[in-house]
Amino acid sequence: MSNKENRVYYHACLKRNPNGDFEDMYRYGFINTGLGPKIYLERYEILRTTPSGVWVVRNEEWCCDKKEWFVNLGAKKRRCYETKKSALESFIARKKRQVCILRNNADIVERAVELATELMQAHVQCDDDLANEQRRKEGVYVREEIQVSFTS
Repeated sequence: MSNKENRVYYHACLKRNPNGDFEDMYRYGFINTGLGPKIYLERYEILRTTPSGVWVVRNEEWCCDKKEWFVNLGAKKRRCYETKKSALESFIARKKRQVCILRNNADIVERAVELATELMQAHVQCDDDLANEQRRKEGVYVREEIQVSFTS
């Protein structure tokens, strides 16, 4: 399929309403409400089309951010999708990837805690050795929790 045929195909995937205008595109997101996550659907209005994609803006009354986004219709990962189903599939893939990254980060942090604990134990042992050396200089020798005084 040539590049020009691809462009025609991508634009053919966009839905049009009865007026001939393009319909909205979609993206799912979530917020943590304290009672658990709440999934919401964002709508993006298509502002204009280009040979390789579309320019969109968030089409929500509550949204004060009217930033324009370019969506390459040939890309695997995009900001928004033509159907709610593909937007939901994208949401699931994004969250699965996020879980994978967070689990990896948790493993790294757990290993760092293990290393820090080992380091702490090494410092405590070193401090104990220094304390015993000091006691020996003072004439007090500690062995197996028994104190023995030297007399000279």
